[in-house]
Amino acid sequence: MKTLPILIIVILIFSTSLYLKPIQAESSDPVQILNVQVQPNIIKVNDIFSLNMTILNNSPFPIYLTSGSCTPAFSVVFDAHVKQVYPNIACTTEAILQKVDPLSEVMISNANKPGVIYQAVQPGTATVNITLPYYAKNQTATDYSNIYYNASKSILFTIYDNYKNSQGITKEELNKKLDAAREKISNIMMNNTTDIPFNMVGINIVNSTLEVGIDSTKATLSAEQYKEKIKEIIGDLPITLVIGHIQLLGNSTSEQKDSSTSFVMSPLKQFKSGIAADNVTCNPGLKLIFKAENYYPACVKSDTSQILIKRGWGIEAIIAHPGPAKSIP
Repeated sequence: MKTLPILIIVILIFSTSLYLKPIQAESSDPVQILNVQVQPNIIKVNDIFSLNMTILNNSPFPIYLTSGSCTPAFSVVFDAHVKQVYPNIACTTEAILQKVDPLSEVMISNANKPGVIYQAVQPGTATVNITLPYYAKNQTATDYSNIYYNASKSILFTIYDNYKNSQGITKEELNKKLDAAREKISNIMMNNTTDIPFNMVGINIVNSTLEVGIDSTKATLSAEQYKEKIKEIIGDLPITLVIGHIQLLGNSTSEQKDSSTSFVMSPLKQFKSGIAADNVTCNPGLKLIFKAENYYPACVKSDTSQILIKRGWGIEAIIAHPGPAKSIP
């Protein structure tokens, strides 16, 4: 008869242990990084962005996050699609503690932490590994010392090519198409095989548009009508149209300025007309450079010229005299 009471006691102890276990034991992931988001939602090359996330404390004890006045509570490792920039700014060394109560969550971000900046540098699928250090009080130690842990998470997100346009091609590809269109219109101008009164053509390589000039003294259609006629020749490419009168600066016999719009003849047309490449005149505010591959003259803004020279597209006129440019068909 003693067996039955002993069996009942064992069952009671076992049942009690099952009931208490979820309360006393922590889950396998007591602290979790949830709902990681990049802001803005659409990131392009050269964009600055931030990371926002939710921290869930799923443990029965409070945890503490540590951040700085300029740095977030988490650290990240990106792949080659993103670089981290560390501005030279003054930050205090005082740590900022953030308490997260049991079974609660908080939002954290690096958006207001200027000590580190995330910048997209390559298009494609980017990977980021996030590490969140935190600590909890040692519930069994008499001195209530800290125990340090790490939570981690990895996510993928997309960085878009900053130069993709509505046609789905890159800026470089579009500029090649525009260059072919410019050559086509240049040949038409030289051969006088159209009723469109062209007086200049060029490419704005920064904005990726074909800049076309129409002689206002000979124009019979509207700007939109001329754009449609030009697109029949070169296809559906972005066009900036100027209806005005051309003149060569410093030429007393040049045609008079139009009352509405006037501009200097395009560098290429000046060159084709027999003007030496290094004597080409640019509109006010523009700088003369030479295309590296063929020494064609080009007029661009000063800051644009530095970009083109740095990329190897152009040569600065005052540094490298180009000599005779390659012949133009």
